[in-house]
Amino acid sequence: MMMMGHGVLDDKLLKQHTGYSLWQAFPVEMTYLLSAGALIKQGDQYHTNTHGQFIALKMFSGFLAGMDYLREQARELPLSMQNSPSSYLD
Repeated sequence: MMMMGHGVLDDKLLKQHTGYSLWQAFPVEMTYLLSAGALIKQGDQYHTNTHGQFIALKMFSGFLAGMDYLREQARELPLSMQNSPSSYLD
């Protein structure tokens, strides 16, 4: 996601970092982005155009909304299930 925000998806860099290529890690997402015309392939890299930048923005805002939902759910846990910092020391 962060690479897409910069406008470049580097297949070699992702494979070096995770051990997976872009197509191995994100087959559905890559298919969608290419079919939507959001990515342009240049060698081992994919570059985003304005459509790709907009889609990246929407994907990232959806990710943040999901994280807010999880945080809200964690706040609603009963106190007996929430760990206090002192319980880690016992």
